[in-house]
Amino acid sequence: MAPKRVTVNAQGADAAPSPDVLRRATDAVRTAVRAGQLAPTFRLQDARGETHSLLGSLETAPLLITFYRGLWCDYCRARLEALAKLDPEIRALGAQQVVIGPTPRDDAEKAWLASLPMPVLLDRDLRITVAYGMSIDLPDDLRGRYTELGYSPASNDRWIVPVPASLLVEPTGRVALAVADVDYRTQIAPAGLLAALRGLQKRRDAGVRHQTDIKGPPSDA
Repeated sequence: MAPKRVTVNAQGADAAPSPDVLRRATDAVRTAVRAGQLAPTFRLQDARGETHSLLGSLETAPLLITFYRGLWCDYCRARLEALAKLDPEIRALGAQQVVIGPTPRDDAEKAWLASLPMPVLLDRDLRITVAYGMSIDLPDDLRGRYTELGYSPASNDRWIVPVPASLLVEPTGRVALAVADVDYRTQIAPAGLLAALRGLQKRRDAGVRHQTDIKGPPSDA
């Protein structure tokens, strides 16, 4: 059964995604890292200056990886707040989590990220985000609008925007669950995420390791 999604409640949030952004995100996640594949390795610093690697994180527990677009996106800020509240339950289930996103715009944003209970890893050029396939190239006609929202390109030659996603990685390094939300207004429901964590051990015991899902725009969008 596909995990249930909910619409993120974000005050003052930016508008619904354009059809072009939805199309590009849908195309991107078709070739993104999927359940059953090995997760690409990474080694990144978090907002506190501590270094984290995929292999090091998986030494003791399954790892939940969340990709987000940036704090300029109100929906993504709300997503991180929800994950922070969920962190004690994630740890109680024997798992851990990290969040991967672009470099914060200023010291205030960096301090906010550092205050969260889970490590927020700074993907300075979005190299890891691209390696996982969770990104799109921003259409030229939307660059002005996104810049007004606070977005800044990761490099001079590419205007890359992450696609929000959640991946659950087993200690073996294999992805057990991959959920990509091409509509950034939605996310996997907290109850669904916890159910996936509870089910991971059961699926591993039963020899069933693979589940995947790609989310399109909500039917009322």
